[in-house]
Amino acid sequence: MIYDVIDDVVSADFNKFMLKELEKCNWLHPGRAEVLDDNELDSGYFLPTFTRDSGPAENDSFILLNKCALEILDLTLDRSNWVFNNVVVDRILWNYYWPNSGVNQHQDAPRAIDNPKQFFISMVYNINDNTGYNIVHNEKVYSAASRCILFQNTDFHSAFNPPESKARYTVNIVFGYDSQSIAQKKAT
Repeated sequence: MIYDVIDDVVSADFNKFMLKELEKCNWLHPGRAEVLDDNELDSGYFLPTFTRDSGPAENDSFILLNKCALEILDLTLDRSNWVFNNVVVDRILWNYYWPNSGVNQHQDAPRAIDNPKQFFISMVYNINDNTGYNIVHNEKVYSAASRCILFQNTDFHSAFNPPESKARYTVNIVFGYDSQSIAQKKAT
């Protein structure tokens, strides 16, 4: 279930700052080392900067990126139509895709579960304008700079390449909230 799609979470200048910081990082590539055909998809690059079970990655750029991610999370939760109480960040993972990138359908498993009654939400935030998109539980959400998607972490979802764009940058945050305060729709 998609809880929310929220636009204009942060400014264009904030996104530019994050892109400059991301350019300094050594990205990990989960796929192949060899050169791919023009028609062959790979899964892009990823950069884990925080996991609750191991804490923040030790790198000055990661400290700044984690602060940016937490600011995006706070602003998103403030603007969401839903209330999530006792929020605890489980992981922060940055993604970089190009025209031959895509991620197969998957679920976001939490890294650490302190409370067996805890539920988890996945958040995908788009840093730049591009022609890529996500599919969450059969719903397509196109990428746009400063657009954020909130959905249940157990929903199958996938990321699709930006076919007419040079790159697509996102940050994926998985956070927990406790079952005693399950998300409720805000009064309008």
